[in-house]
Amino acid sequence: MRRFFNTIFISFGTFLLVFCWFYYYTQVVSLSAVVGMVTATLIALLTYIVFGRENRKSHNIENVKKIDRLKTYLALNECTGLVADIMDINGYIVTRYDCYLLAKKEEIVLLVMIDFNFAPLTDVKMAEYIKLMRHLKCSTLVVFCNQCDASAHVLARTTGIDYRIMDGQKVYELLIKYDICPPVDSARKYKRASAFLSLALSKSRFGYYLTSAIFIAIFSLFSFLPYYNLAIATILFALALYSKFNTRFNSASSAQDLFS
Repeated sequence: MRRFFNTIFISFGTFLLVFCWFYYYTQVVSLSAVVGMVTATLIALLTYIVFGRENRKSHNIENVKKIDRLKTYLALNECTGLVADIMDINGYIVTRYDCYLLAKKEEIVLLVMIDFNFAPLTDVKMAEYIKLMRHLKCSTLVVFCNQCDASAHVLARTTGIDYRIMDGQKVYELLIKYDICPPVDSARKYKRASAFLSLALSKSRFGYYLTSAIFIAIFSLFSFLPYYNLAIATILFALALYSKFNTRFNSASSAQDLFS
């Protein structure tokens, strides 16, 4: 809905500015209205498409950043308790050991291995886990890791065991689903511009600039200084578009934790 209304306001502002500029230069209302409507329609279509792409792109990029920060957190911290909580929420009775967890539910016994490292899980590690699984006579092997190499999957399928790989993407989805997200500070420090520019050109100023541009453009129709007012309205309209679509002053640097 916000995408729709933003498109309407931008196209309306475009129509007003184009109409006023053409009218003051040609003094022909009909020509100015037609040019304004055509331009506004084209801008509306373009804006609607750009808004859609922007939303999808920003959502995907932000998710990738969150998952990367989560992987870093998991690799650098002791996460046995977090994994035990996930299993407990799913109805398993968890028993902790030095190097692994056993999760039981009725006749099901899971061997849960925690392998959150910067390097992917390989067939070498998987072979060790399969030996331990068979020694403990568990029904299923579950490995929590940041990422998994294809060789680990090949080995597990070759041996015919029942196994599950919970990589960083799946762990992220579980943390969101169960609302047990750890407070992870962003590892990346963003270089910000001055506080004034960050505020003046951020997305939050879009509505102020656009509304001001529309009112000043309307006021120019009755003003003794129409060109002066139209010049200001045009500058404000340009600032509105820049503040809405620029990435320099609309970064996610203000995020205080992983899932903000």
